[in-house]
Amino acid sequence: MSQETLPTGRAIYRYFRDVGDAGIATLYMSLADHLATRGPDLILPNWKYHAGIVTYVLKEHSQQKKVAPPAKLVDGNDLINVFGMKPGAKIGELLEEIREAQATGELTTREEALSYVKSYLSEERK
Repeated sequence: MSQETLPTGRAIYRYFRDVGDAGIATLYMSLADHLATRGPDLILPNWKYHAGIVTYVLKEHSQQKKVAPPAKLVDGNDLINVFGMKPGAKIGELLEEIREAQATGELTTREEALSYVKSYLSEERK
């Protein structure tokens, strides 16, 4: 199984953020559904592939939980004070982007988070 076929750390973070406690049960249900729908016509390589993805997602989720919930690197007041942003939905969206990047290890310091926001805002203005 190559890295290209596996879900990204951000995708795994979003999955568990969105489905919450049902996430693990849903993964196991997908395995049960795979077996139930194929029955005696089960193709072993396909089953191994499916089980491998579920195993990978569970391991990644476990790793993410070990570091989460990390301390906030920045908050809405930082975005207002440092970047002159106005209160609103955009601040919430940026903070969630930062939380995702932090949960997946892409951002680890306040300086990295501020640099991320600066880059995001400069791209948005283009």
